[in-house]
Amino acid sequence: MAKHIVKKIVVGFVVLCVVFVFDYWLFAPKNISEPESKETNQQESTLPEQEKDLENENIPFQTETKKKGKPDNNLAQQDIEDELILKPQKKSFKLNVPFISQSPYKKWDHLHNEACEEASLVMASHWINSTPLNKKIADQKIKNSVSWQKENWGGHYDLNAKDTIELAKGFFNIKKIYFTDIKSIDEIKYFLEQGKLVLAPMAGRNLDNPYFQTPGPAYHMVVVVGFEKEHVITNDPGTFRGKSFKYPDKNFINSLHDWPFKKLEKNDLTKDQKAQEILKGKKRIIIIEK
Repeated sequence: MAKHIVKKIVVGFVVLCVVFVFDYWLFAPKNISEPESKETNQQESTLPEQEKDLENENIPFQTETKKKGKPDNNLAQQDIEDELILKPQKKSFKLNVPFISQSPYKKWDHLHNEACEEASLVMASHWINSTPLNKKIADQKIKNSVSWQKENWGGHYDLNAKDTIELAKGFFNIKKIYFTDIKSIDEIKYFLEQGKLVLAPMAGRNLDNPYFQTPGPAYHMVVVVGFEKEHVITNDPGTFRGKSFKYPDKNFINSLHDWPFKKLEKNDLTKDQKAQEILKGKKRIIIIEK
């Protein structure tokens, strides 16, 4: 009898233990696994740091890629063009450049009538080298440069800015020489103020020069040596009175036209036809540096 009672007590105790353990397992709160918790905490801490970095670099989260090509408006281009406008700082300026006529001995034959480009380069070369210039030297250099052209080009032609530069380098050994297109008289004055000499191809009949034989040269070239208020100062080889000859700004810029053809083109034009064709030329100057 006593053994039976003990057995019941033991069985009851075991049952209670089982019930207790099952109840604890069923109702106790469950913990999140350590790996998952660690990953979650890492994501939560990383996101704010990324946002902070982007904010500090000023990188937008949404960007729009613009197509290459012209801007949406012309403001940017206009600003650039405005910045490129060159203006002198002084009211007057003048370079010391020797003068010579394109016909030093007043012999206006065909060679000398067409020698304004050559005479301009003679003056420029003596300015570069700071050497004296007289009639004998000038006339000989003009003739020699024409002979060089006949030998290398097959003739003596009207020379545009590019061809004049080729002659300057090939015969006169002028190295620092180039051309540029311009929009205003102030740009010419700016280059002069920088100590640079300017050669200007012109529609000669449009120039206000009373010493030209009427109607004046169809195509002409002058050396611009300085400026003052509302005038440019030139060494104009087309007249004996061309030393320091002054042209009004407006007349000069309006007459500025480069010969629109190459040296081997349009050689059969009459002078009247040349006077019309020159007006199609660009506003272009030749710049020479010492």
